[in-house]
Amino acid sequence: MDVQRATDALRDLASTGKKSLTAHLRLLFTEIERTAAAGVSQATILEQLQAQGLKMSRDVFKTTMSRIRKERRADKETPAQKPQNLNPPHPSPQKPPESSSRKIFSPLDIRRLRKREIDISEYDHPYKE
Repeated sequence: MDVQRATDALRDLASTGKKSLTAHLRLLFTEIERTAAAGVSQATILEQLQAQGLKMSRDVFKTTMSRIRKERRADKETPAQKPQNLNPPHPSPQKPPESSSRKIFSPLDIRRLRKREIDISEYDHPYKE
């Protein structure tokens, strides 16, 4: 396979080949939105697009335009504009001071206690000599 010929063929196809309905609407999106903002109904816009050769139903037009709007909104959002998590993770609590009576302060303490080996000599024992 000749990679250069395949690359050239794909580029030719991208520029002159049949494009999907969505691709055509993406190209016309800004003008469609401008026309709609000027007060022209979607039905009239669709009629004009159909007269230009883009055959689609009203439902397909509405759904495709909605998807393109959603894509564009996602592209415009920056990390600073994305909604912040309303329930941020709690900072892990500081380790409690080591003492003979251990207390549990967080789920992490429980996990640590489950994994460790128990040495009874560490604990106060009422029968200790």
